[in-house]
Amino acid sequence: MWPAQRLRAVVVPGLVIVALVTLVGGSSPAAAHGGAGEITLASADPVGPSELTMVVDVTFVSDGHAAEVGSLTVEGAGPDGARLDPVEPFRPTDVEGRYAGSVTFPGTGTWEVSITSTFPPGQLDTTVEVPDAAPGAEEPSAPTSVPPGGTDAGADDRGGDGAVDEAADQTADGGGSGAAPWAIGGVVAVLAAVAAVSVIRRRTT
Repeated sequence: MWPAQRLRAVVVPGLVIVALVTLVGGSSPAAAHGGAGEITLASADPVGPSELTMVVDVTFVSDGHAAEVGSLTVEGAGPDGARLDPVEPFRPTDVEGRYAGSVTFPGTGTWEVSITSTFPPGQLDTTVEVPDAAPGAEEPSAPTSVPPGGTDAGADDRGGDGAVDEAADQTADGGGSGAAPWAIGGVVAVLAAVAAVSVIRRRTT
């Protein structure tokens, strides 16, 4: 058997190496960091009446690396003393250190909100605008007034007796201007024929 001193000289360094490999290989980025965190509001988009989808980024102040948070809550104060009790709507996204969640407020208008992280410890105080209607919603337009009978008075004038009178006037104007020359020509032709017959009779007698 190996002497005890020789055994310790081999085993102890080996255990140290194994421990270091385990610590370095098994530690996560979040566990490797410490200190305060910084919260940034990336967006707060309306998705419905009194509802916002909020997206935040959480990083470590010391090096700016993305943080894996312990918990992330939001609370707020609104118009006329309205209060939003602390809620925890945020969930991790596909982007490291980014969290998103939908928050329904008990009222509309400008709200002062506080977003708090337990780890890394940090808080963001900011303001958001809470809508009173869903995005893209349109107010119903006023109905167009229609007189009794369901037709427009102007349309009646254009499509009723007024249109007939106008057509009659146009016909009368066209007929008068076109018929007068023909009537005059006919009279002239008749007179010429009568004169010619008279001349012929005189020559034959």
